[in-house]
Amino acid sequence: MSYSFSDFIKVVLSVPRKCLALPFLLAVIICLTTTAGAAEKLIVGDKKIAADFHKLHERGEIEQEFHIYVTDGYIEMADGEYIYQWGFTHAPDWADVGEIKTVEERDAKLLPIQVPGDEMRFQSGKNYIVVLHNAGWYEAEEHSGIQHVAHTIHWHGLDLIPAVDGIPNIPYPSVFPQEVFRYFLAIPDDVEGSYMGHCHVDSTNHIMAGLYFPIAIEKKKNEIYGYRYDREYTLFFSEVDSEYMEMLRDMGTITNCLSWKSNYFTLNGKIFMDKLDNPLSTINDPKTRLVAYDGEIVLVRL
Repeated sequence: MSYSFSDFIKVVLSVPRKCLALPFLLAVIICLTTTAGAAEKLIVGDKKIAADFHKLHERGEIEQEFHIYVTDGYIEMADGEYIYQWGFTHAPDWADVGEIKTVEERDAKLLPIQVPGDEMRFQSGKNYIVVLHNAGWYEAEEHSGIQHVAHTIHWHGLDLIPAVDGIPNIPYPSVFPQEVFRYFLAIPDDVEGSYMGHCHVDSTNHIMAGLYFPIAIEKKKNEIYGYRYDREYTLFFSEVDSEYMEMLRDMGTITNCLSWKSNYFTLNGKIFMDKLDNPLSTINDPKTRLVAYDGEIVLVRL
C-alpha cells in the first residue's frame, strides 16, 4: 500500500509539538513514502533484487547464504509418541533446492523438521543472506485454517532495519505458501552472543507450535566477549502440548490459548527417558549431552 501527502499531514498534526524534531520528520517521511506490496518483496523472481544480491556475491561481500524452509510434520518422541508440530528445516548445507510443492518433494529434498530448528551461526562484521521458503502444510487436514498461513523470520534481539526484521507488513507482507523472501543481514562488528529466530506472524501460536531456532554470533572462533573456551553447547528449553497441536492440525485454530497444558518438557527438542539405550532420549543426543575434560573451559548457551 502507499500513502498520500494528506496522510502524512494527519500524522504530523497528531504528534505533540515537542516531538517534531528533524530526525522524527525524516523518519515519518521515509515511512510514509515507502510502498509495500507483493511486487516489492525481496523474492527470487524479482530481477532487480536478484541482480543486486548477485553483485554482492560477486564482490565477495556475502559470507554465506542460508535457505530455510518452513513446513509441518510429525516428530517422534522418546516415549514412542509422534507429535504434530510446525518447524524450520533445510537441505544439506542449507542449499537452495527450489520450491517445494508436494509432500514427496519435501521428504526427498529436505531434512525432517525438528523443534527447535537447527542453529544458525554468524560472525560479527559479516554479511549474510537468509532465504525463507514457505513450503506449505502437508499433514494438516484439508479444511484446517492453517493451510494458507503466512510466515516470517524475526531475529529476536538483533537491531535490524524494519525491512528485514520479520514484522509482518513493516513494510513487506508475510511469506505465503510457495513464496520466498530474502533477508539481508549485516551483522555489526560489536555484536556477539546468543539469540533466537522465530516466526512473527501470530507469534503466540506460531512459536508454541515450534517455529523457532537458536542463533549464535561470534567474533572469533572459540572466543566470546574476549574470553577463550575449548568447546560449547547450546541448550534450548521448551515445552509442547500435544492436544493443542492436534487442535491446530485439525481446525487451524485453538479454542482458548490459556487452555495450553504442557505434557512434554524438552531440552533441544528431546525428552529424558530412564532407558539409557533409548536413541531419542536427551542422554543420547550429542547436542544435549555435555562432555568436558579436566582443565577445559566450556561455553553453554541457554
